Amino acid sequence: DLAQVLRLRSYELVFAAAPEPGGLWIRSPSAGSPVTSDPHWASASVNYLNSFVRNHTFYGILGFGQGSTFATYFLSVVQPGTFQVALLFSGKLPHNHTGLMQSIDANSPFGGIKAFVFMGALDAHQPNGLTEEQATKFSSPVIVKSSAAGHHVPNKSDPQALAQVLGFLASSSPLVTTTTTTKTLRRSYVKLNFSAEL
Repeated sequence: DLAQVLRLRSYELVFAAAPEPGGLWIRSPSAGSPVTSDPHWASASVNYLNSFVRNHTFYGILGFGQGSTFATYFLSVVQPGTFQVALLFSGKLPHNHTGLMQSIDANSPFGGIKAFVFMGALDAHQPNGLTEEQATKFSSPVIVKSSAAGHHVPNKSDPQALAQVLGFLASSSPLVTTTTTTKTLRRSYVKLNFSAEL
């Protein structure tokens, strides 16, 4: 799978657990209202992730499903440069949370962070148009639509998509030079993973 392939190439994935009840990064609007306008609606997740990354240096942020949606929002509230790359899989923008969207719109393209946005043509859960719209919030995203994928991150059954993820990382990752050797920097990613939709 993607995590195993990344680990074999010296990428360390650090998993963060969604703090909201039900394993959500962004809880649903209150009963009886399809939309929220509260700009602090996801503050529990923001505070949790801020404390998670505070004492560490992370090269990137990776999110799937609602994790991808929250990663996009989180980039709008952290200092540019907190992450060098964003890997976003099968996500969308949180249009039913207008307060969060105001922050995304005001802070896009998030300091020009390099972004990889992935979607599966066979995704019956997340329409590709919503993921394509998410990609517009980044200045020069690499957008990949896999004809073989559904609602999941690239895996071994889709070697072309895996190769595209690795190609993006290779083109985005500088080498660290020492006085005697050149070695690849060990990179850590905060991984936000949740497949439920907002």
